[in-house]
Amino acid sequence: MKINQEAERLQYLVELLQEQRTGAAAQLAQRVGISRSKLFELLEELKGAGAKIEYNRQKNSYCLARGCRINVNQPITIEQVV
Repeated sequence: MKINQEAERLQYLVELLQEQRTGAAAQLAQRVGISRSKLFELLEELKGAGAKIEYNRQKNSYCLARGCRINVNQPITIEQVV
């Protein structure tokens, strides 16, 4: 299912952000399996949701600010409530 595949990619992106081992944008996009422009869209969406994400030149990595956590729950399931 495509929606779960997207959730897996987002989860992997979040793991790399939390571990501060993303590399530069092109490298990160390739690791996650998305285009560079899609990567920037995802980063902006996460920022819009309140995540504090910055690029650290010394670490050559995008990083989450101290005290910031992102939770991605998967697999995505649909329940019919009657």
